Amino acid sequence: MSQELCFYHPSKNAINKCERCNRLICLSDSMEVKETRSSGKGEYRSSYIVSHTFCPICKYEYSVKNKERTAKIMKFMPLMTLALVAIMAIPFLGFGLLDNISFDLTSPIIWIVLVFILITRGIFYVIKEYANSQTSQMVDKSTVEKEEFLETVENKEFLMSYQDKDQLICNQCGNGIPKTSRFCMNCGDSTEDELAELATRS
Repeated sequence: MSQELCFYHPSKNAINKCERCNRLICLSDSMEVKETRSSGKGEYRSSYIVSHTFCPICKYEYSVKNKERTAKIMKFMPLMTLALVAIMAIPFLGFGLLDNISFDLTSPIIWIVLVFILITRGIFYVIKEYANSQTSQMVDKSTVEKEEFLETVENKEFLMSYQDKDQLICNQCGNGIPKTSRFCMNCGDSTEDELAELATRS
């Protein structure tokens, strides 16, 4: 029985399969990516870490998408601040506690609300900066790994298609796709997202 070979380095034996693009990969091309997931509800909710094996190309694409997803979530931080302020104000509105409150700078309630808003915004800002820092570091690291990896790739056909600027790069499997194609010829994924990304860069 013949040993299966690495897609990127045919001179090496394959020992893994990329969980994203399903390509056979050798030991040096096997990248571990950890993802935090949660299950259950309420008091039974728990978090756990899932480990994935990706090729360097898929690890890079995964980190870029993860950064984009984090950026979208962070856009809702100001709304979350307003929501918390609104929730805090419900008891006052419901029991008529605001009727006897003077809305001037000498009112302690006004200062409590202002301090609460500032603390909440500060906490959200720290969370936002930390999340952006973590995702940026992941993208920077995977970008370096990808560039170093491309210098060693033995599969010249893949290398030419990946580096061809006239082609799209499939977000699902990293394969080169002609700009006129509606689907990736390797994994069958739609090119709608890739065309949209190309339009934004143009």
